[in-house]
Amino acid sequence: MESKSESRIQFLFLVPIFILFCAYFLPLARISSYTVFRGVELYDLYWSWPEYQPPFSGYGAMVALLMLIPALALVGVVLSAIGTRLTAPFSALFSIFNLALTLGLLFPGYEPLVRSANPAELGLPLPRPGLPELVGEGHMGLGYILLVVVSILLLLYSLYYIGAGGRGAFTVSTENAIYDSVRKNIRQYMMIIALLGIWGIFYVLTENGVFMTSRNLSNLFLQSASTAVVATCVVLILVTMNIDLSIGSVVGFIGAIAAVMQTDSPIAKWIAGQGFSDQWMAIFAILGGLLIGFAIGAWHGMWIAYLGVPAFIVTLSSMMVFRGGILAFTGGKSIYNMKPWFQAIGQDYVSPGASKWVMGAVIILYVAFELRRRFVRQRYGFAVSSWLVQILKLAVACVAIFIFFYIMILYRGVPYAWLIVLVVMVILTFIAEKTTFGRHLYAIGGNPEAARLSGINIRRKIMYLYLVMGIVTAIGGIIFLARLNAATANAGNGMELDCIASAVIGGTSLMGGEGFIFGGVVGALVMGSLDNGMSLMNLDVTWQYIVKGLVLLLAVWVDMINRKRGS
Repeated sequence: MESKSESRIQFLFLVPIFILFCAYFLPLARISSYTVFRGVELYDLYWSWPEYQPPFSGYGAMVALLMLIPALALVGVVLSAIGTRLTAPFSALFSIFNLALTLGLLFPGYEPLVRSANPAELGLPLPRPGLPELVGEGHMGLGYILLVVVSILLLLYSLYYIGAGGRGAFTVSTENAIYDSVRKNIRQYMMIIALLGIWGIFYVLTENGVFMTSRNLSNLFLQSASTAVVATCVVLILVTMNIDLSIGSVVGFIGAIAAVMQTDSPIAKWIAGQGFSDQWMAIFAILGGLLIGFAIGAWHGMWIAYLGVPAFIVTLSSMMVFRGGILAFTGGKSIYNMKPWFQAIGQDYVSPGASKWVMGAVIILYVAFELRRRFVRQRYGFAVSSWLVQILKLAVACVAIFIFFYIMILYRGVPYAWLIVLVVMVILTFIAEKTTFGRHLYAIGGNPEAARLSGINIRRKIMYLYLVMGIVTAIGGIIFLARLNAATANAGNGMELDCIASAVIGGTSLMGGEGFIFGGVVGALVMGSLDNGMSLMNLDVTWQYIVKGLVLLLAVWVDMINRKRGS
C-alpha cells in the first residue's frame, strides 16, 4: 500500500534538488557566479557551444556533463513535486553523479583535462585543481561548498528513504510538519512563488534575458522603493476596512514642499541666509516633509475617526486638494536639482563591501528573532515545530535574504532607499504583531462591533493609524523625489492604486482583519516587476494598464476563494 507521504509533494527531495538546479542554471542565465566555473565563463561556454566545438574529451567532456545537470535536476524537481516512488532512486543517482563531477575537480587527475583544452580557442581562463585554488581564486567559492554539501545530504537522505521504504519516522514526521507549516502560511508562500514566476516569465520574454541581470533587478528594487514603503502602512489601513485614496497626491505634495525648501525659493534663500550648509538644507527638507505628513495624517484621522466621515470621501477630497497644492507650490513647472545629501536617499548605494556586512547583520538578527520567538512560545506552553522544520525554515529564509542582497551587491550595492524600506517594514511588523495597538487594529477589522464591546477605543486607534500613515507616506514622498531629483506637477499620479494593489496582491484582505506587512513589500515588487518587464518588452502603455488591472482582479478573486474555503 502506498504511504501518504508518497502521494504528495516530497519536500525533503524537492528543496535540495531545486537548490542544485539553481546553482547550475542561474549561471547559465548570467545571474550568478557561484558555480563550478565563473558564471560569465560558463554562460559563454554553454550558449556558444556550437561555435567552440571542442572535442568530447578532457575539458570539453567536463563542460558537456555540466550542461546535463540543470536538465537532470529539473527532472528531479518534477518527480519530487508529483510525489512518485522514482524520486528516491533518481535522487541517489543524481547526487552521486553531481558529487563525482564536483569532487573530481579537487584531484590531480583533473590536470589533464585542463591541459587538453585549448584556452586560446575557447578564449576563457580555466580553473586549476585543488580546493585552495578553486575556492580562493573565486572560481567556485561558497557555491562549490554548497554544491558538495547539498549533494551529500541528498544522497544520505535518499539512501535512508530507500532503506525505510518511505515510511521512516524521520520522513513521515518531518514531511507532515512541513505540510502543516505550508498550510498555515500558504498565502505568504504563494505570493513569493508568484513573484518568482513573473521574473521567470520576463526572463524568457525579454531579449537575452536582460530582465534577470543584476543591474536591471537592482534598478527594479530601487524603482519600487517608494511604493513598497507606503504599501507597508496601506496594509494596516485595509486591515481596519479603511482606505486612503490621497497617497499619490500627498506624495507629490510633500515632494513639492521638500523641493521648494532646497532650491531657488524664498524659503530656501531664507534657510541659506541663516548660514546653513547644503547638508542642513537637505535635513530641513526631510524634517519638513515628515512634519507635513504628520499634519496630513492628523487631518485625515480627525475627519474619519472623530467626525465620522467615510475614509473614501475624506481621502478622495484630499486627493483633489493636494493635487491643487502641488500646482500651487510648483507653479505647474518642474523643480530640479535637489541637494546632494537629499539625492543620495533615492539614488546612491551602500558600497558592496558594506552591503555584505549589512546582509550578515540582517541574517543574524532574523535568526535571533525567530529563535527567541520559539523559546518564548515554549516557555508559555504553545506548540512549536520540530527543530528540523525550524532549521529548514531558517535556511530557506536566510537563502532568500542572501539572494536579495547578493543581486544588489553584484551591481553597486544596497540602495539607501531599500534600507529605509527594510527599517519601516520591521517597525510596522513589530507594531502589527507585538503591540496591543497592532492587535487592536486587526480586531477592529475582523469585527468592529465586537472590538467596541471589548473596550477598544476605535476612534483613537484609527486616529493613531492615520498619523502613522501620514508619516510613512511622507517617507515615500521623500524617496520618490530623491530618486527622480525633480518635483513635477503630475508627481505621484496613480500611486495610490499601485500601493493598494500591492497590499492586496501581498495577501491583505479587502474585507478587513487580515494582512501581512511583508506581503505589501512583495506586492510592490510584483507591481514593479510588471511595469519593468513590460517596459523592457516595449509593450504599449495600454497593455501595461490592462495586465496590471487583470492581476489585481485575480488577486481579489483568490482572496475571496480563500475566505470561502476558510468559512
